[in-house]
Amino acid sequence: MARGLPRRQPASDLSEPNPIAAYYREEFLKQLTFLRLQRSQFSEGAVVRTEQAFDRLLDELDALCTRQNAAETLERWLAGLAAVTGVPSQYDRKQIH
Repeated sequence: MARGLPRRQPASDLSEPNPIAAYYREEFLKQLTFLRLQRSQFSEGAVVRTEQAFDRLLDELDALCTRQNAAETLERWLAGLAAVTGVPSQYDRKQIH
């Protein structure tokens, strides 16, 4: 999953709330909700693999957000999901920087 992400920047204390991670968590959960509503359009295997990928992504999101170019990578993933679900991401880099 981290294949598309460059090396990590020095991380601050990950126990502190990360507004960028919180934003992406909300966006990814929104996409997951819409994917689940469209469940009948996909094979059971595709659904299971997608949910496993979401679980892993959400578990690692705080750490992923500490990497260089994380915003660009996560934005690209959201755009891919939006293409499947038909629900655009509300991504606006100016709002979270």
